[in-house]
Amino acid sequence: MTPPAPALPVLDHADAIRRALHDHGRLILAAPPGTGKSTQVPQLLLPDTGLAVVLQPRRIAARNLALRVAAERGEAPGGTVGYQVRFEQARGPATRVLFQTYGVFWQQLLRDPALPGVSLVILDEFHERALACDAALAWVKRLRAGPRPDLGVVVMSATLEVAALRAYLDDPPFLEIDARPHPVSLEYVPPKRGEPVWEAAVRGFRHLTATGLQGSVLVFMPGVGEIRRTADALDAAARPLGYRVLELHGAQRAEDQQHALSRPAEEPCVVVATNVAETSLTIPGVVAVVDSGLSRQAAYDAERDLDTLHLGWISRQNMTQRAGRAGRLGPGRCVRLWAQSLESSLAEALPPEIARLDLSRLALDVAALPGAGWAAHDWLTPPPADRWAKARERLAALAALDPAGQITQLGRQLLRYPLPPTLAHVLHAAQAAGVATLASAMIAIMEAADRRDLTDEGDLYLLGLDLVRGHCGDPQPRRGRGPASKDCWGREVVETWRQLQRLATPSDADRQAAEAVHPAGSPAEAARRETVSRCWLEAWSHRLATRQDKAYALADGRKGTVSAGRPESAMLLALQLHEVAGAAGRQATIPIFLPVEPAWTGGAEESELVVGWDAARQKVVQERHWKSGGLVVRKEPLPPAQWDRDAAEALIAARLLAGEAKLAARDEDVEQLVLRIRLAAGVWPEMGIPVLDASDWELLYHELARGKAGPDEITKDALIQVLREYVGWAAMDRIDRGAPRTWKLPGGRNARITYFEDAPPELSARLGDMIGLTGTLALFESKVMVCFNILGPNYRSVQRTFDMSGFWDCTYLSVKKELKRRYPRHPWP
Repeated sequence: MTPPAPALPVLDHADAIRRALHDHGRLILAAPPGTGKSTQVPQLLLPDTGLAVVLQPRRIAARNLALRVAAERGEAPGGTVGYQVRFEQARGPATRVLFQTYGVFWQQLLRDPALPGVSLVILDEFHERALACDAALAWVKRLRAGPRPDLGVVVMSATLEVAALRAYLDDPPFLEIDARPHPVSLEYVPPKRGEPVWEAAVRGFRHLTATGLQGSVLVFMPGVGEIRRTADALDAAARPLGYRVLELHGAQRAEDQQHALSRPAEEPCVVVATNVAETSLTIPGVVAVVDSGLSRQAAYDAERDLDTLHLGWISRQNMTQRAGRAGRLGPGRCVRLWAQSLESSLAEALPPEIARLDLSRLALDVAALPGAGWAAHDWLTPPPADRWAKARERLAALAALDPAGQITQLGRQLLRYPLPPTLAHVLHAAQAAGVATLASAMIAIMEAADRRDLTDEGDLYLLGLDLVRGHCGDPQPRRGRGPASKDCWGREVVETWRQLQRLATPSDADRQAAEAVHPAGSPAEAARRETVSRCWLEAWSHRLATRQDKAYALADGRKGTVSAGRPESAMLLALQLHEVAGAAGRQATIPIFLPVEPAWTGGAEESELVVGWDAARQKVVQERHWKSGGLVVRKEPLPPAQWDRDAAEALIAARLLAGEAKLAARDEDVEQLVLRIRLAAGVWPEMGIPVLDASDWELLYHELARGKAGPDEITKDALIQVLREYVGWAAMDRIDRGAPRTWKLPGGRNARITYFEDAPPELSARLGDMIGLTGTLALFESKVMVCFNILGPNYRSVQRTFDMSGFWDCTYLSVKKELKRRYPRHPWP
């Protein structure tokens, strides 16, 4: 046996680690990267009996940690040390330490909740807080409190919420390894305006090499697409300097990943990776990091029932983890592709997945586990109550839970598939319908992380047929970095399809039906499409969309445009719906869809008239909606001759009264008329003139909206006429005489009078036109005084007064002096 390297700091705490687990059965361990916790702690706690399971967030970490630990012990993987990840495992009867992903562990736990044969569970990189990570810890805690008090548990990571964890696990021992990491210098190379992130990465690499670099570079990118563009862009800069460019991500074949992890020990390399390289893995020879600062982050919008995957900034915690990759083996350098000032605005850590992802599968899993229902205190971070309730409602709609919230027989059958409940429901229905081969191919394309770029086709039925008939298996590497052709399906898609077929066990007839080639439009082709589409429709009816112009509208009002393919159907299932926030609001696209015929929805068609409001166009919309089986299968706009006029009138009036619509015709002339009427109502209360409050406007709006489709059809002349008729001609005659809009001046010109809500009326005119005007002026039959607004030649106010005689006697000389200085050529009497 090869002993572990003595320089690893975790070994200095070996006795304390063993003692804590022996005495208390649980331990929280915080240790910075490079201390050896992921490789040495499992060996320090190697059980005499039973199995120690070491959980990792990612397959690549679980596999490579197992390979490394086995090598340290001088063994092949599958002996004392093994691993088990999706699609691959190396374990045997003698295995006592098993590295697994959280997802695989959780699936096994569902099949055998008591964890027989497992004596220790080590939850590594716990700070990432995946759904399966939180669920695994919650179940282990319940086991320890019940039938398995002997089950040991270790929670470890570089960064932990220690106080919350200790309270949750009933105050276990906490050990912090204070190993000072190698220093890493931080340098900032912000992107240029409009510069793609891969080009910024090339500048970051050149910055490193320009100042001297002895060793390999690790470049962090958010996804496979950016990795490939970055690798291509780096080739020209790296090759002349003797650097080999390699890719590293979860969708690669295992041998390609291993090549990227080991090659830097032999020659200088630039390894372009996703966040799979952020924790756990040590890449030999790496002395520098180029960090894009970006990652693809999954979330679930419960309000719109939408899974999202958006490009966003990592947290400060992630930044520290990434920079630390450069200091694992010695002093290092980290080039950050952003301005340093940005960091203060970023979150300290990303929220755990339980607070941001769809909880339907987790709710089904929990319902299947033995024991009473889970309460908030069972979780380290309780799931949001509203989203937990929403998830259970969705499961009840799928008949996976009964009305009492208990798991049904169907729900237990859905657990056989490592899929979200809606997709598991599709596969279960397809198995009964004899189309499991085709359905599993369609689901694999939906689920797998590395499906090809679907730029030319989004019809999932056609894509599934393509995979069934012509997938190319494990593709050849592209210069060591990816598939040889975009016509090949990636490894993840193919392996997922194979796994689902093993679980669904399709018959020979099922497989032959999927592989059969039928002429387009033939009855046999139509029947196959209908059969498999009905399986999807049963579980995805909430994503049924109907064509409206160039877009498809869902029942909740959202609209999306198809971004791949040209469906001709009047209806489709929007299986994927991507939303992006832009200047014009949220823009939705539908990259994957399934055409649907109205007859497939079940039930006889019935119609109803729907009156709605188009806020963008400020118009009433009246449509005939045709429903089948309770779903809207098509919509037809009604011609104006068939409109419900009363409903349109009421809707326009309501929108105007609520302020959600505006009358373009209500200009200054109309506003002055309104003010004159309101002032008259206060001055002459005995006349019963309306004050034009909300109740008055409700009647006026109904009158104005009669026969109209929107407020823009209401003209200014019509608005003035309706107002005058509403007040009454006798009252309006008295208002026009007592409160005119203009007043004739001594020189013969007309001056404008402006009325205000909370100020006296104002007569405005140039000083020269007011010559000869004396005394005061009162309107409303001498009950309301007027303020004279005296204007200069530039029509700007120079003086306000209620008494023109006083102005001429007392103020005019000083005003004249100022105006004469500013306008010397103007005659001033």
